[in-house]
Amino acid sequence: MEGREKEPRIVVDTNIIISALLKDNSTNSHLIKSKLFCIYFPDYGLKEIEKYKSYIKAKRVRKSQSLFFEFAEKYILEEVRIAHLTYTEKKWKRHMRL
Repeated sequence: MEGREKEPRIVVDTNIIISALLKDNSTNSHLIKSKLFCIYFPDYGLKEIEKYKSYIKAKRVRKSQSLFFEFAEKYILEEVRIAHLTYTEKKWKRHMRL
């Protein structure tokens, strides 16, 4: 992901990532993998994904998704930058002062 700082940057929430994990060919999955954006994801979202992992796996099995959950998770998360909450809070506070 080096050299992606000049691309448009977006922050996605857990719902976007879970949507991409539920369906391999979803619009969200394609956008994340497209490398059109530098995508940031808050670190607390990893806990949310863990919380819903069994639900996501069950949905993937029902929809006969070709990739195993663990592979899909790696496949999606390798394209996002994890933003640590303390960093995000500091940036937010700084921008609110502007």
